[in-house]
Amino acid sequence: MSQRRVAIATYSVRPRGGAVHSVELAEALGAEGVDVTLIALGDPEEGFFRPTTVPVHIVEAPPRAETLTERVFSHIDALTSGLSRLGERFDIVHTQDCISARAAARVRDRGAGFRLFRTVHHIDDFTTPALIECQDAAILEPDRVLVVSEPWRRRLLDEYGVEAAVVTNGVRIERFAGAVRSDGRDALRSRVSVGDRHLFLTVGGIEPRKGSRYLMEALGLLKSMPGRPPMLAVVGGHSFQDYRAYRD
Repeated sequence: MSQRRVAIATYSVRPRGGAVHSVELAEALGAEGVDVTLIALGDPEEGFFRPTTVPVHIVEAPPRAETLTERVFSHIDALTSGLSRLGERFDIVHTQDCISARAAARVRDRGAGFRLFRTVHHIDDFTTPALIECQDAAILEPDRVLVVSEPWRRRLLDEYGVEAAVVTNGVRIERFAGAVRSDGRDALRSRVSVGDRHLFLTVGGIEPRKGSRYLMEALGLLKSMPGRPPMLAVVGGHSFQDYRAYRD
């Protein structure tokens, strides 16, 4: 039996959660000898946010649309077009978000021979009916659905009737095994002018589903403690959705 050809598809080449997960997953599969290719929307001249050890195909992203709804559907259309030219190359297309899942489902349903896998990392808090329907379809249409934790498995079963398998997130131990040297820590603290204040670090987007407001409220409670108030450092903070009002 010949080796299965796998595509890992995602909606972005920027260092957002889904794109980072896609790169790490593809490279881990590649290291195990799997024939895997990364597919994403972006600038073909720039590629992914870092070099990869597996083949990459970048589908040119559409111009940024004004509204979130327009952005989502223009991205689905662009990725559908790109996958239509590639679909026959693969036996499995594993998607990491609702945009790539909807695009891949369209291509599969037009006769491409691959099976569609989807990892549901989370469900967005959309309020627009068109986006809610789009997200629901991206959970119901795949041939196989994976989730990253038991609570998400229960939620998909209870709310969608979808049986999902739990595949927990991994970590590259070698990247995080060493302690930060004191001189490096001091240099970083100096860069953000923290002085002698206690510094908290958060990594990821500032948005409702991540509970950013509760972090701010918790830090606010510490202002009443003796000494100077703590400081918060944020790495990331940007999202595909427009949370400017929430961030402000």
